Amino acid sequence: MEPLDRSSARQVTGELEGALQMAIMAIAPHQLATLETPGDDSFRQWLGGSFLNLLGPHAFRVAAHAGKGQVREILAIDRQLGEVDGFCGQPWQRSVAAGAVILEARSGLRSCPVLSRMAAAVASAAAPGHHATVFAAQAAVLHLSTQAILVALVFDEWRRANGCAGVVGFRRLLPEVTFVAARIYAGDERQGLRIA
Repeated sequence: MEPLDRSSARQVTGELEGALQMAIMAIAPHQLATLETPGDDSFRQWLGGSFLNLLGPHAFRVAAHAGKGQVREILAIDRQLGEVDGFCGQPWQRSVAAGAVILEARSGLRSCPVLSRMAAAVASAAAPGHHATVFAAQAAVLHLSTQAILVALVFDEWRRANGCAGVVGFRRLLPEVTFVAARIYAGDERQGLRIA
C-alpha cells in the first residue's frame, strides 16, 4: 500500500476525528469503564489484552447486530460479556455504569429504536448494558464503519482513563490502535482499509 500524501492524510484524519466526535457526543469522560490506569504501558497492555481478545470482538458483533436492528441478539451478547471469566467485580461494575451514562445521554433520541429497546431492557434488568455493548450499538446506529467504531471505543476508554476529552494526544496511538482493530475485523470482507 502506498503512503498517503498530505492532503489524503488530512482527509483520513478529519474523517476519523469526525467519527470520534460523533461516537462520543454528549458523553462525559469522567467515569472509568474497563481501562483503569492512565499511561501508555497500561493502555498498551489493555489494548493487546482485554480489548483485542474480549471487548473489541464483542463490539464488532454488537455493531453487526445493531446495524440490522437485532436488539435481542445484542442483549444476549451483552449478558454473555458478564459471564466471561476475569470480567467481574470492579471492571464489570464500571462497565455497566459507563453504559448507563451513554443510554441516559441518548434517551431523548426517539428515532433510535435500537437504543430505546436496549434502555428498556437494561431498566428492567434483562441485560446489564455494558459500556462496549452500548457504545458499539449507538455508533453503529450512527452508521459508523466497524473500524471507526472500534477505534472510537478505544479512544473513549483512553480518554476516560487519562482524563482527556481531546483527540490530539490520542493521535500518536492511532497506528497501534488501527492495527489491533484490523486484526479484529480481518475476517469481514465488507471492511476495507478505511478509517471512516
